[in-house]
Amino acid sequence: MNEHDIQIAEIRNLMAEREKIAVEREKKHAKWKANYEKAAAKREKKHAKWKADYEKETAEWKANYEKAREKERQEDQIRQEKLDAAITKALDGIEGLKKDTNGISNSNALYSESYFYNSLERNMRFGGVDFDRMDCGVRRLKKMPDGKKLQNEFDIVMYNGDSIAIIEVKYKVREGDAEDLIKKDIGDFKAFFPEYENYSFYLGIAGMAFDPGTQEEAKKYGVGILRHGGESVIIEDAHVRAY
Repeated sequence: MNEHDIQIAEIRNLMAEREKIAVEREKKHAKWKANYEKAAAKREKKHAKWKADYEKETAEWKANYEKAREKERQEDQIRQEKLDAAITKALDGIEGLKKDTNGISNSNALYSESYFYNSLERNMRFGGVDFDRMDCGVRRLKKMPDGKKLQNEFDIVMYNGDSIAIIEVKYKVREGDAEDLIKKDIGDFKAFFPEYENYSFYLGIAGMAFDPGTQEEAKKYGVGILRHGGESVIIEDAHVRAY
């Protein structure tokens, strides 16, 4: 074998060795890739399980929370209904008594006005509107041009720069009380105080007890509802509209 043949043989050996190394390297890379993909799949599966467990726990917590809240609302409603029924029963018994009826009624009225006034003055807000000033027991008598006398009393009145809130207080709210606020009290108030002619009027009916259907009537007319709630008044005024 001459020198040229030796060189050719060496080149072939080098090329064969390089190809062998390339094949081995390719196998190694393929193994690394397979291991990486296997590990990635395992991690993905674990993350999916964590996510599913988290979503399950969150859904269970939310369901339990809503269930507890609904139970509390139902219990509050039952307690309020029992309280309303007890007050109504007591009032019906009082109304059945002829002796000292006027004195009892006046005492009940004064207590009711004080109770609702004291609760409202804490933040002076009603129907989503903030007010700057409050009056209680605004009584007016006015002689009209035709000679007739106009007389009315507004239990609670709240004022700001462009709005008036009139809250009628009853120990027991009866059918028609909410409607009277719209048909009579707004007009009377403007007659007594013409400077408020162009103000927006927000109306509310407050009571220690409500006859059946009176709260629905108030909501129909956009009149707020203020109910006895222990130490603080329960106010439903999201439906209130301006007149």
